[in-house]
Amino acid sequence: MHTRFILVLSLFLLWSCKDDTVTPGTQAPVQSNPGETKTPASGPVPCDTLFASHGHCFVPKTDKIYNVPRGTSPMKGAKHPLVTIVEFTDFECPACKDFTNNTLASILKQHKDEVGVVFKNYPLSFHKGALKISLAAQEVRTQKGDEAFWKFHDVMFKGNDSGITDEWIRSQAKALDLDMSKFDKAMKSRIHQQAISKDMELGKQVGLEGTPWIFVNGRLARKKSVEDLVTEALAEAKKAVEAGTPREKIYGFITDHGKLFYEKPVEAQTYKLQLEKFKGGFMKNCTKTASDFQSFYGIAYDCSKKITVCAAFIKCIETSIYKK
Repeated sequence: MHTRFILVLSLFLLWSCKDDTVTPGTQAPVQSNPGETKTPASGPVPCDTLFASHGHCFVPKTDKIYNVPRGTSPMKGAKHPLVTIVEFTDFECPACKDFTNNTLASILKQHKDEVGVVFKNYPLSFHKGALKISLAAQEVRTQKGDEAFWKFHDVMFKGNDSGITDEWIRSQAKALDLDMSKFDKAMKSRIHQQAISKDMELGKQVGLEGTPWIFVNGRLARKKSVEDLVTEALAEAKKAVEAGTPREKIYGFITDHGKLFYEKPVEAQTYKLQLEKFKGGFMKNCTKTASDFQSFYGIAYDCSKKITVCAAFIKCIETSIYKK
C-alpha cells in the first residue's frame, strides 16, 4: 500500500512547489503544530474546493534555468543545436534504456538539425555493472572518439539477452577495433574514474535524485515531458536567433547567467494554461474511487485545512503518506 501511495504522490510532486501562499481569506490559519497529521476524513473529498485553494501549489510560477556546462562531454546531433539535451544517465537503469531507445531516438529523428544531446555519467551504486560500462565507454571514446563512443553507448542500451557481463562488454569494445591491451589496462587501473566522478559531482550540484536526470536548454524535465520542453525550447531559441544571437552561442545565452540556476517567471497566460491543463488531471483523479487515490486526496484535503503555505502543504502530504 505504501508503494502505491508514493506512486500517486509522484503524479503531483513532478510539479515543483513554490513557497507561495493561498489567497487570503480562502483558508483557515495554520495550526500551532503543523507537523501533526490526521486520518483523512471519511466521505468524498470536495475536489473543487481543494483545487481552488491549493491547486496552484502543484504548478510552479517560475522556471528554473540551470547552467549545466556541456564541457568536453560526448555530444551528438546538430553541430550547433538550438536545443541542447543534457542527460545524466546510468547504463543499467531501465528508465534510461527506455528514454534512450524511444524518446530520445524519436526526438533526434524529428529534430536532427536542431537538437544536440550531451552525455553525462551517473552510474548508480546499486547497479553493479554500471560503473564498469561507464569506464569502458570512456576508454572507447579515448581511443576512437565520439562516433565510436555513441556506437558503444547504443549497444549497451540495447543490452544482451544473455546478460551484460564483463566478457560481453569487452567483446563490444573489441568489435570497435580498439587496442585491447590498452583497454584492459584502462579497466584495471580505472583511469577514467576521475572523469566519471566529475560528472557525478556536477549531477549532485544540479540536484540529481535519480536517472535519467534530463535538462532541456537548462530546464529540468520533471514538470513536463521532454518532448514538450523541446518544442518550447525550439521556439525560444529561434526567437533569440532572429534577435541576433549567433546559433553557436544559443545554449550559453539561455543558460549561463553566472550562477548555478536562475528563476524565470512564467508568463501569466502560459501559467493560466498550465494550471488549467493540470486541473483536468487533478479533477479526474480526485473523483476516482480507487482507495489509493481517495486516500491521497483525503490526506491532501486534511493538510489543506490547516496549512496555507505551499511548501508546508506538500511536506504535510509527504509526511502523512510516509507514516502509512
